[in-house]
Formats: sequence, C-alpha cells, structure tokens
Amino acid sequence: MASVKEQFQYARELIQNEQYDDARHILQMIDHPSAQAWLVRVDELDPPQIQQEVQQAIPKKGLSGWIRSLMAQLKNLIMGNADNPSQEVVADSPPQAQQRAVSQPQEVVVEEPAQAQEEANDENDLRGSDMSGAYLRYAQLEGADLRGSNFTGAYLFGANLVGANLSDTIFTGANLIGANLAGAYLSGANFSEAHLIGANLLGTDFNGVYMVGAKLPDKTGWTDNTDMTRFTNPNHPDFWQPSD
Repeated sequence: MASVKEQFQYARELIQNEQYDDARHILQMIDHPSAQAWLVRVDELDPPQIQQEVQQAIPKKGLSGWIRSLMAQLKNLIMGNADNPSQEVVADSPPQAQQRAVSQPQEVVVEEPAQAQEEANDENDLRGSDMSGAYLRYAQLEGADLRGSNFTGAYLFGANLVGANLSDTIFTGANLIGANLAGAYLSGANFSEAHLIGANLLGTDFNGVYMVGAKLPDKTGWTDNTDMTRFTNPNHPDFWQPSD
C-alpha cells in the first residue's frame, strides 16, 4: 500500500490538474490530520455546491433506472416507429418524470409472478449500451448485464458494479476510482488507460482482460508482470484492498 507521503503527492498532482473529485477521494482515504485541511482547500477551489447541482439533476439511487428508461425509448423508436423516422424521442430528466408520476393517477396492474420476474430481468439488461463519456458518479449498476457496452472515457467514480456482467465491455480511459467491482465478470473487458485507484476487485478474474496503461488500485501502473490476484484473492500473501 502506498505511504501517506505518496498519497499526498498523488493528491497534489490531481489538484494541479484540476481533477478535484479524484483528489477528494484520495484525501478522504488518508489517515492524517493534514488531509482535512487539504480537503477544505479543494472545496475552496471547487465549491461542492456545483457538484450538488449536478447530482440533483441525476439522483444517485435513480440513475440506473433512468438509463434503462432511456434505452427502452431508443429501442421503441427503432422497433416500433420505423415508419416515422422523423419522430423525435425526448428523454425526461428524472425530476420531471417523478413530478408527472405524482400528478397523473395511474392504473394499478396486478402482475403475474412470471411476468414480474421477466420485467425485473429486463431492467438489468443493458447489453450494448453506449455510455462513452457519460457522467455516472456513484451509479448503482449492481448485477447489471452490461456485456459489450462502451464506457470509453466515462466518469464512474465510486460506481457500484458488484456482480455485474462486464464481459467484452470497454472502459478505455474511464475513471473508476473508488468503484466496487467485487465479483464482476470481466472476460474480454478492456481497461486500457483506465483509472482503478482505490477500486474493490475482490473475487474478479483478470485473465483475458486488456490492462495496458491502466492505473491499479494501489496507484501502481499495470505491466506484463503484474500479479492481479493480489487485488482479487484475499488469500494472497500481499493482498491489497481499499481501506474503509
């Protein structure tokens, strides 16, 4: 694990590059009195109010549901509206959708168990999604089927991807700092140039995963000689895991 001095040095580099959210995450993990003073300084440079406004636009807990709604609308356009290609699809923002749900009464439908299970499975099916460059901070995607999706350059800071199917998924240049990928299925995934600092990789298998240029959980860079089991296997003599 990196020393306190090394962690402060890395946080300083992130601040100089105006990567304030990443710097906050590193400083929050440092067990040293000076870390709090640094966090105050970061808030002065990048006021948290701006972040709150962004988070209000896309609520943390409702983010994955909003993504699924958007994908469903796109599918309906392609499959159900092929005769009218000029029809416009408008994706409601979560707050607007919630407001209309309250103002308009809806019919209550009692679902058969099989139907309910099928729809629950559909909600987790996000295969082939194009999320390149998307802002998905703290996204709740636990157990999602994201096979073949594209997250190139996406901001997945602190995202929950526990048990997700990420086979053949592209994370090139993505920010996965502090993300939880425990138990995720990674066959054929591409993490080239991705930032995995502080990420939880417990129980994953990196055989056949592309890692060239990736930044690992302990802030070291991936090489051909890197033993990824020290991040995935708790029985490894040098096992590394993020601090709580």
